[in-house]
Amino acid sequence: LYLIKNKRNGLYKIGISVNPTIREKTLQSQEPELEAVKVWHGQALMEKWWHNHFKQYRVRGEWFSLTSHQIRFMIHKMNDT
Repeated sequence: LYLIKNKRNGLYKIGISVNPTIREKTLQSQEPELEAVKVWHGQALMEKWWHNHFKQYRVRGEWFSLTSHQIRFMIHKMNDT
């Protein structure tokens, strides 16, 4: 499970990948101002849960408009699992 931020528009992507580093580079070819915020290994099943939890903040696909408070909450919760 990974969390990536688009520094240009402030949106966050919640996604899964076998290799998040390669996925980040692939996305950067489309959007060069991306940065990985956090990666959690072995937590792929949580992607759907977070998508549902933040569904009202979904902008498109796996991209969400989240506040710094929401990001801290997600990181805190994921670090506790």
